[in-house]
Amino acid sequence: MTIFLVYTSLFAMEYHILKINKADAESYGNGMPTEGLRLALGYMISAFENGIGNINPPSLDNWLPKWNNGKAISYTSQIIIFEIYFVWLMNQIVMLIVLLNFMIALISDVYAEITENKTQIILIKK
Repeated sequence: MTIFLVYTSLFAMEYHILKINKADAESYGNGMPTEGLRLALGYMISAFENGIGNINPPSLDNWLPKWNNGKAISYTSQIIIFEIYFVWLMNQIVMLIVLLNFMIALISDVYAEITENKTQIILIKK
């Protein structure tokens, strides 16, 4: 579970750097006293929710112009948008692998415990 928290904090930092889902992050941390702590908590919650399966696609509000007037977006904005989707997709894949690995380990421990106590359980039921 420590690995999951480490990856969540790493993806939260990347969300903060790229300003992914900034509006969601601001709304999550309303109870915190300082703005920096509020945003950090908001990005942690956003990365955690995406990691456990509450998938919210990334918002590109900070990188797309509000009034495009028929102009194409700049090359740097296109690169950053690609990076945003790459980080978001990596968050989905890595967190899925970590959580599935944790679930498999938990199930195998329970199975090993049951097979160790199988003869005792059979004798108790007789």
